[in-house]
Amino acid sequence: MPCMSSRSLTLDLAKVGHVFCHFVCAFIFGCNIVYIDYFLFCLGSRKQELDEAMVELIVKDSQPFTLVEDEGFRGFVNKLDPTYVLPTRQVCTCTGYLSIYMCTIYYFTAFIQYVILFLQALKAMVEQKFLKAKEEAKARVEEAAAVSLTADMWTSIHMDAYLAVTCHFINDSHTLSTVLLAVCKFPQAHTAANLAAAKASIMEEWGITSKVTCVVTNAAANMIACTRELKVKHAICIAHAINLMVKKALDQTPGLPELRMKARKLVGLFRSSTTAKVCYIIFAVIIHTIIMY
Repeated sequence: MPCMSSRSLTLDLAKVGHVFCHFVCAFIFGCNIVYIDYFLFCLGSRKQELDEAMVELIVKDSQPFTLVEDEGFRGFVNKLDPTYVLPTRQVCTCTGYLSIYMCTIYYFTAFIQYVILFLQALKAMVEQKFLKAKEEAKARVEEAAAVSLTADMWTSIHMDAYLAVTCHFINDSHTLSTVLLAVCKFPQAHTAANLAAAKASIMEEWGITSKVTCVVTNAAANMIACTRELKVKHAICIAHAINLMVKKALDQTPGLPELRMKARKLVGLFRSSTTAKVCYIIFAVIIHTIIMY
């Protein structure tokens, strides 16, 4: 006996459920089948609309996928719309499920809600939104005649290294546009050769290898050597350069390093000691009172 795929099984369940719903509604309420179909279509559209809004919330506010499992959040959503089923955060092996909602009584009018919902994992929904946004961004970048890149390395709180590359160009409306090309893990050694290979791969993926006119990075030796390997003009980030100049000037000012060290210890004391913090608040109130009166 041939194996049945999850999709074919879902479709079979959907057909059986659809016929079942028609019989139940027609028997109880005498509803016209056309009206039933329209009702089910509206429920399905509403589910999709709310799913998309949920993904928008996750993406825009940088919320964790576990948000949909928080008891308080689920209760809040249930108050807003008791019929809405939140997508799960786990990756589902089945593409759909049969859901029959029975028993919702409003003002002594009983009705049966039946809807076949395709349950998508929240991660999969965010992935779909990412792919769609990426295609739209690629279309914008393809229209640019020339682009410049900014690149930087940074380390997460879990000590994982990442390479971020951003693209900048002037669009047809003569305004500056920015597109984030990649934020990818970089476990290999931070050599110029490895950095150049990673950036070249990103440039090729986005189809801008021949369009890059300049790469802006910090003044690190490996970043500068990387652009030489790519045979692209390099520019040092002005904000990074100013930060280095100010830091160097502070370090070379007589007496200032010692003063900064004392201030750092004082701040550390107030942050680590509740007694010192209470004394600081009382002192601040006294000073404020003296100044005001």
